[in-house]
Amino acid sequence: MNLFDRYNDMDLDGENLKAAAVALLIAERKFARRRILAWVETAADHIMEEDPSTSKTIQRILKYSPSRALDEMISFFEGEYFPLEKALED
Repeated sequence: MNLFDRYNDMDLDGENLKAAAVALLIAERKFARRRILAWVETAADHIMEEDPSTSKTIQRILKYSPSRALDEMISFFEGEYFPLEKALED
């Protein structure tokens, strides 16, 4: 199953943190700034839905350039929750 399929399954199942992790994994594989930012914003939405108290931190991260926002979001996510690859474990 590819990352997009996993993301869609997790999104439909309401697994917000896993969906956010997979969105960040997808963003890591993108080169276009818009696509990176779109996946980082998708991850941010899932994280804030799961944990609204993260809103201020995430809004600050989203003000950075797309590549820096991706790096900062990954650091934030892995520091608060779990390594991104863990979302791919069944």
